[in-house]
Amino acid sequence: MTEQTKSDQARHRILTAGQPLFATHGFGPVGLVRVPSECGVPKGSFYCYFSAKETFGQALWQDYIDH
Repeated sequence: MTEQTKSDQARHRILTAGQPLFATHGFGPVGLVRVPSECGVPKGSFYCYFSAKETFGQALWQDYIDH
């Protein structure tokens, strides 16, 4: 098993925080300010991992399929 970098860990925290938010409230109503605040990642850092809300949604979907 390989050790995750801090960047990988932050990306994973963002995805993990987004899953229940979008499952509960839907994709449209959840703002991107809420997701980083739920997992302790600065909003500006969110955009280092995902260029837009749609990109984040695609990554959430792929993460769901992979696991």
